Amino acid sequence: MKIWIELLSNISTVGILSGLAFFLIKLLLSKYFDKEQALFKLQTEQNIEHYKNELIILSEMKNYLHKERMIALRELYQKINQCESDMSQFFAVIKTTLSEEGKSEEETAQEQQIERIKKAHDSFYNLLDFYRDSKVLFTKETCKVLDSLLKAFDDCYREFTFPTFFSINDVAEIRNSFRAAKTIFDSDIIPIKRRVEEEFRELVGVYSPELKNDNAIKRNSEQNLTNTKSN
Repeated sequence: MKIWIELLSNISTVGILSGLAFFLIKLLLSKYFDKEQALFKLQTEQNIEHYKNELIILSEMKNYLHKERMIALRELYQKINQCESDMSQFFAVIKTTLSEEGKSEEETAQEQQIERIKKAHDSFYNLLDFYRDSKVLFTKETCKVLDSLLKAFDDCYREFTFPTFFSINDVAEIRNSFRAAKTIFDSDIIPIKRRVEEEFRELVGVYSPELKNDNAIKRNSEQNLTNTKSN
């Protein structure tokens, strides 16, 4: 009997110690996992905050770039209009040729012609310099159209001013240069400028998807026509 009592007593002691050990282990594991969970939560919150800050920075950069592009676009378009207006004066039907005091009408007309050429020259290179400085703000597709427009302006200017700069007095030669410049102005500058305006409208977001698709089709047609002319 005494042996059974001692045996039961030992079993109870072992059971109590085992239960206590199990409880302590469970408590330690619980605290460990609570700590790991808290650390994981803290790291997750920190990562979320980090990504939020990055998104804010990217959004601010995008907004800044869009703002700078709109400012450049507006000024570039104003310079394009100025250049077009100045070169259109080459072909004005009525030109003021009132002779100044002490000068013949021919001398006055020649001076006015030189003044028109100088004005067109200045506006073209003002446009060219500004475009070179702001070119990186525009897409490659838009730059291709702008490059075409600038080339057309340059070709028109060179054709018209050729007789003046080389002191050519032959009437037929002067007329040929005039006609060539007028053809470039009407057939190249005017339609290419329309394409530039369409590109600008897309950049500022005033096109609906339908108009944008129509514009893309139109651009492809014009490009195919240009390629055909080149060939």
